[in-house]
Amino acid sequence: MKLTMGSEFVVKLFQILEEPENYPYISWALDGRSFIISNIQGFSEFVLEKHFRHKNWSSFVRQLNKYDFYKVRRDEERIGERGQWEYKNKYFQRGRPELLDKIRRKKAPSEGSGSGSTSPKQIESGMVYQSHVLNAVRTISKYLQTVVEDINDIKKYIYHERMRIASKINVLFVKGDVPGSEWICSALKIPNYSLTIVEESSDVRNVMRWKYDVVVLYASTSGCSKSVSRIRSLDASVPIVLVVDEEFKNEYMNILGIRVSEALLMPLDPKDLVDAVNRHGSQRGLEGG
Repeated sequence: MKLTMGSEFVVKLFQILEEPENYPYISWALDGRSFIISNIQGFSEFVLEKHFRHKNWSSFVRQLNKYDFYKVRRDEERIGERGQWEYKNKYFQRGRPELLDKIRRKKAPSEGSGSGSTSPKQIESGMVYQSHVLNAVRTISKYLQTVVEDINDIKKYIYHERMRIASKINVLFVKGDVPGSEWICSALKIPNYSLTIVEESSDVRNVMRWKYDVVVLYASTSGCSKSVSRIRSLDASVPIVLVVDEEFKNEYMNILGIRVSEALLMPLDPKDLVDAVNRHGSQRGLEGG
Protein backbone atom coordinates (compact mmCIF):
# COMPACT_ATOMS: atom_id res chain seq x y z
CA MET A 1 0.00 0.00 0.00
CA LYS A 2 1.37 3.38 -1.02
CA LEU A 3 0.26 6.29 1.11
CA THR A 4 0.70 9.98 0.29
CA MET A 5 -1.05 11.56 3.27
CA GLY A 6 0.57 12.42 6.59
CA SER A 7 4.15 12.86 7.69
CA GLU A 8 6.85 10.46 6.55
CA PHE A 9 7.27 8.86 9.98
CA VAL A 10 3.53 8.27 10.50
CA VAL A 11 3.00 6.93 6.98
CA LYS A 12 5.95 4.57 7.34
CA LEU A 13 4.66 3.31 10.69
CA PHE A 14 1.22 2.66 9.15
CA GLN A 15 2.81 0.73 6.25
CA ILE A 16 4.89 -1.37 8.68
CA LEU A 17 1.70 -2.42 10.45
CA GLU A 18 0.16 -3.44 7.12
CA GLU A 19 3.01 -5.79 6.21
CA PRO A 20 2.50 -9.40 7.49
CA GLU A 21 6.24 -10.02 7.78
CA ASN A 22 6.31 -7.54 10.67
CA TYR A 23 3.51 -9.16 12.66
CA PRO A 24 5.90 -11.12 14.95
CA TYR A 25 7.25 -7.78 16.18
CA ILE A 26 4.48 -5.20 15.74
CA SER A 27 0.73 -5.48 15.04
CA TRP A 28 -2.61 -3.77 15.50
CA ALA A 29 -4.57 -4.29 18.69
CA LEU A 30 -7.82 -6.22 18.35
CA ASP A 31 -9.96 -3.07 18.05
CA GLY A 32 -7.58 -1.53 15.51
CA ARG A 33 -7.29 1.74 17.49
CA SER A 34 -3.80 1.13 18.82
CA PHE A 35 -0.76 -1.00 18.02
CA ILE A 36 1.38 -3.35 20.09
CA ILE A 37 5.10 -3.95 19.90
CA SER A 38 5.48 -7.45 21.28
CA ASN A 39 9.19 -8.02 20.79
CA ILE A 40 11.25 -4.92 21.37
CA GLN A 41 14.58 -6.57 20.60
CA GLY A 42 13.38 -8.14 17.38
CA PHE A 43 11.55 -4.96 16.41
CA SER A 44 14.74 -2.93 16.88
CA GLU A 45 16.95 -5.35 14.96
CA PHE A 46 14.72 -6.13 12.03
CA VAL A 47 12.02 -3.49 11.65
CA LEU A 48 13.88 -0.34 12.71
CA GLU A 49 17.02 -1.39 10.87
CA LYS A 50 15.07 -2.02 7.67
CA HIS A 51 12.74 0.97 7.66
CA PHE A 52 14.53 3.63 9.72
CA ARG A 53 18.16 2.59 9.26
CA HIS A 54 18.88 2.47 12.97
CA LYS A 55 18.28 0.11 15.93
CA ASN A 56 17.69 2.76 18.56
CA TRP A 57 14.52 1.94 20.43
CA SER A 58 14.67 5.14 22.51
CA SER A 59 14.85 7.25 19.36
CA PHE A 60 11.76 5.51 17.99
CA VAL A 61 9.85 6.17 21.23
CA ARG A 62 10.84 9.85 21.08
CA GLN A 63 9.43 10.04 17.56
CA LEU A 64 6.17 8.52 18.78
CA ASN A 65 5.95 11.13 21.50
CA LYS A 66 6.64 13.94 19.04
CA TYR A 67 3.62 12.86 16.99
CA ASP A 68 1.40 12.66 20.04
CA PHE A 69 1.34 8.88 20.42
CA TYR A 70 0.98 7.89 24.02
CA LYS A 71 1.64 4.62 25.82
CA VAL A 72 -1.47 2.68 26.84
CA ARG A 73 -1.28 1.30 30.37
CA ARG A 74 -2.75 -2.18 30.49
CA ASP A 75 -2.67 -5.03 32.97
CA GLU A 76 0.20 -7.39 32.19
CA GLU A 77 -2.11 -10.40 32.43
CA ARG A 78 -4.12 -9.03 29.51
CA ILE A 79 -0.96 -8.46 27.50
CA GLY A 80 0.16 -11.98 28.27
CA GLU A 81 3.87 -11.31 28.30
CA ARG A 82 6.25 -8.89 29.80
CA GLY A 83 8.05 -6.45 27.50
CA GLN A 84 5.10 -5.63 25.27
CA TRP A 85 4.33 -1.97 24.57
CA GLU A 86 1.08 -0.49 23.30
CA TYR A 87 0.77 2.98 21.73
CA LYS A 88 -2.22 4.98 20.60
CA ASN A 89 -3.20 8.13 18.72
CA LYS A 90 -6.86 8.87 18.04
CA TYR A 91 -6.14 9.47 14.34
CA PHE A 92 -3.99 6.34 13.92
CA GLN A 93 -6.45 3.50 13.18
CA ARG A 94 -6.41 0.31 11.19
CA GLY A 95 -7.97 0.74 7.73
CA ARG A 96 -8.24 4.54 8.11
CA PRO A 97 -5.28 5.97 6.19
CA GLU A 98 -7.25 9.16 5.44
CA LEU A 99 -6.85 10.15 9.09
CA LEU A 100 -3.06 10.16 8.97
CA ASP A 101 -2.91 13.72 7.67
CA LYS A 102 -4.41 14.92 10.94
CA ILE A 103 -1.48 13.65 12.95
CA ARG A 104 0.83 16.62 13.44
CA ARG A 105 4.19 16.86 15.02
CA LYS A 106 3.98 18.59 18.37
CA LYS A 107 5.66 21.99 18.55
CA ALA A 108 8.68 22.26 20.76
CA PRO A 109 8.49 24.89 23.53
CA SER A 110 10.72 27.22 21.51
CA GLU A 111 8.33 26.87 18.57
CA GLY A 112 5.21 27.66 20.56
CA SER A 113 3.20 30.82 20.45
CA GLY A 114 3.95 31.79 24.03
CA SER A 115 5.38 35.15 24.98
CA GLY A 116 9.01 35.62 24.05
CA SER A 117 9.01 32.95 21.31
CA THR A 118 9.41 34.00 17.69
CA SER A 119 9.51 31.80 14.63
CA PRO A 120 12.15 32.30 11.90
CA LYS A 121 9.39 33.42 9.55
CA GLN A 122 8.24 36.03 12.05
CA ILE A 123 11.82 37.20 12.52
CA GLU A 124 12.31 37.50 8.77
CA SER A 125 9.01 39.35 8.41
CA GLY A 126 9.98 41.70 11.24
CA MET A 127 13.36 42.40 9.65
CA VAL A 128 11.74 43.19 6.31
CA TYR A 129 9.25 45.52 8.01
CA GLN A 130 12.05 47.19 9.96
CA SER A 131 14.00 47.70 6.73
CA HIS A 132 10.97 49.35 5.10
CA VAL A 133 10.49 51.61 8.11
CA LEU A 134 14.16 52.64 8.12
CA ASN A 135 14.04 53.40 4.40
CA ALA A 136 10.89 55.48 4.90
CA VAL A 137 12.53 57.37 7.77
CA ARG A 138 15.61 58.06 5.64
CA THR A 139 13.44 59.33 2.78
CA ILE A 140 11.44 61.60 5.09
CA SER A 141 14.64 62.83 6.73
CA LYS A 142 16.15 63.76 3.35
CA TYR A 143 12.92 65.50 2.35
CA LEU A 144 12.80 67.48 5.60
CA GLN A 145 16.45 68.42 5.19
CA THR A 146 15.68 69.76 1.72
CA VAL A 147 12.68 71.69 3.07
CA VAL A 148 14.79 73.21 5.85
CA GLU A 149 17.47 74.23 3.33
CA ASP A 150 14.82 75.82 1.11
CA ILE A 151 13.36 77.70 4.08
CA ASN A 152 16.82 78.94 5.04
CA ASP A 153 17.42 80.11 1.47
CA ILE A 154 14.09 81.96 1.50
CA LYS A 155 14.97 83.56 4.84
CA LYS A 156 18.31 84.70 3.46
CA TYR A 157 16.63 86.11 0.36
CA ILE A 158 14.03 87.98 2.45
CA TYR A 159 16.75 89.31 4.73
CA HIS A 160 18.86 90.60 1.85
CA GLU A 161 15.79 92.09 0.19
CA ARG A 162 14.92 93.89 3.40
CA MET A 163 18.46 95.15 3.68
CA ARG A 164 18.39 96.30 0.09
CA ILE A 165 15.06 98.04 0.50
CA ALA A 166 16.06 99.47 3.86
CA SER A 167 19.27 100.82 2.37
CA LYS A 168 17.25 102.84 -0.09
CA ILE A 169 15.98 106.28 0.87
CA ASN A 170 12.32 106.85 0.05
CA VAL A 171 12.19 110.32 -1.45
CA LEU A 172 9.08 112.31 -2.32
CA PHE A 173 9.74 115.21 -4.70
CA VAL A 174 7.06 117.90 -4.89
CA LYS A 175 7.66 120.08 -7.94
CA GLY A 176 5.60 122.92 -6.60
CA ASP A 177 4.73 126.09 -8.51
CA VAL A 178 8.19 126.92 -9.90
CA PRO A 179 9.16 125.96 -13.48
CA GLY A 180 12.51 124.42 -14.38
CA SER A 181 12.65 121.58 -11.85
CA GLU A 182 13.86 118.96 -14.33
CA TRP A 183 17.43 119.11 -13.09
CA ILE A 184 16.23 118.24 -9.57
CA CYS A 185 14.42 115.16 -10.94
CA SER A 186 17.61 114.11 -12.68
CA ALA A 187 19.69 114.65 -9.54
CA LEU A 188 17.33 112.49 -7.46
CA LYS A 189 17.23 109.58 -9.92
CA ILE A 190 20.09 107.61 -8.40
CA PRO A 191 20.19 103.87 -7.51
CA ASN A 192 19.90 104.19 -3.73
CA TYR A 193 16.79 106.42 -3.92
CA SER A 194 13.23 105.20 -4.25
CA LEU A 195 11.76 108.31 -5.89
CA THR A 196 8.14 109.42 -6.08
CA ILE A 197 7.25 112.62 -7.96
CA VAL A 198 4.09 114.72 -7.65
CA GLU A 199 3.35 117.88 -9.59
CA GLU A 200 1.70 120.00 -6.90
CA SER A 201 1.56 119.98 -3.13
CA SER A 202 -2.17 119.41 -3.46
CA ASP A 203 -1.35 115.96 -4.85
CA VAL A 204 0.60 115.02 -1.72
CA ARG A 205 -2.45 113.65 0.08
CA ASN A 206 -2.75 110.83 -2.47
CA VAL A 207 0.76 109.52 -1.82
CA MET A 208 1.54 110.42 1.80
CA ARG A 209 -0.15 107.27 3.03
CA TRP A 210 3.20 105.70 2.17
CA LYS A 211 6.07 106.42 4.49
CA TYR A 212 8.82 108.65 3.11
CA ASP A 213 12.25 109.27 4.57
CA VAL A 214 12.51 112.78 3.16
CA VAL A 215 10.43 115.24 1.13
CA VAL A 216 12.09 117.58 -1.38
CA LEU A 217 9.94 120.66 -2.07
CA TYR A 218 10.70 123.07 -4.88
CA ALA A 219 8.43 126.09 -4.51
CA SER A 220 8.29 129.85 -4.54
CA THR A 221 8.57 131.72 -1.27
CA SER A 222 4.94 132.69 -1.39
CA GLY A 223 3.85 129.08 -1.80
CA CYS A 224 6.23 127.54 0.72
CA SER A 225 4.16 127.97 3.84
CA LYS A 226 1.02 126.49 2.34
CA SER A 227 2.87 123.52 0.81
CA VAL A 228 4.77 122.74 4.01
CA SER A 229 1.62 122.98 6.13
CA ARG A 230 -0.14 120.54 3.84
CA ILE A 231 2.74 118.05 4.12
CA ARG A 232 2.97 118.50 7.90
CA SER A 233 -0.73 117.82 8.31
CA LEU A 234 -0.11 114.40 6.81
CA ASP A 235 3.27 113.62 8.45
CA ALA A 236 4.43 115.87 11.27
CA SER A 237 7.95 114.45 11.49
CA VAL A 238 9.09 113.78 7.93
CA PRO A 239 12.20 115.85 7.03
CA ILE A 240 11.54 118.50 4.39
CA VAL A 241 14.35 119.83 2.21
CA LEU A 242 13.20 123.08 0.59
CA VAL A 243 14.78 124.41 -2.59
CA VAL A 244 14.17 128.13 -3.36
CA ASP A 245 15.61 130.67 -5.79
CA GLU A 246 18.52 132.84 -4.71
CA GLU A 247 16.41 135.96 -5.03
CA PHE A 248 14.66 134.88 -1.85
CA LYS A 249 17.82 134.46 0.21
CA ASN A 250 16.92 137.47 2.34
CA GLU A 251 13.92 135.55 3.52
CA TYR A 252 15.99 132.43 4.33
CA MET A 253 15.44 132.71 8.08
CA ASN A 254 11.74 133.10 7.63
CA ILE A 255 11.72 130.00 5.45
CA LEU A 256 13.39 127.94 8.19
CA GLY A 257 10.72 129.14 10.57
CA ILE A 258 7.97 127.32 8.66
CA ARG A 259 9.08 123.93 9.93
CA VAL A 260 11.41 122.76 7.18
CA SER A 261 14.51 120.76 8.02
CA GLU A 262 16.82 122.52 5.59
CA ALA A 263 16.54 125.19 2.89
CA LEU A 264 18.83 125.22 -0.15
CA LEU A 265 19.23 128.32 -2.31
CA MET A 266 19.54 128.33 -6.08
CA PRO A 267 21.76 128.07 -8.03
CA LEU A 268 22.53 124.75 -6.44
CA ASP A 269 25.06 122.03 -7.10
CA PRO A 270 23.17 118.72 -7.48
CA LYS A 271 25.71 117.14 -5.14
CA ASP A 272 24.65 119.50 -2.35
CA LEU A 273 21.04 118.46 -2.86
CA VAL A 274 21.97 114.77 -2.72
CA ASP A 275 24.04 115.34 0.43
CA ALA A 276 21.10 117.04 2.12
CA VAL A 277 18.71 114.25 1.14
CA ASN A 278 21.17 111.62 2.38
CA ARG A 279 21.72 113.43 5.63
CA HIS A 280 18.06 113.86 6.53
CA GLY A 281 16.77 110.70 4.85
CA SER A 282 19.31 108.44 6.56
CA GLN A 283 18.50 109.93 9.95
CA ARG A 284 14.78 109.38 9.37
CA GLY A 285 15.50 105.75 8.40
CA LEU A 286 17.42 105.16 11.61
CA GLU A 287 14.68 106.68 13.74
CA GLY A 288 12.03 104.62 11.93
CA GLY A 289 14.03 101.36 12.27
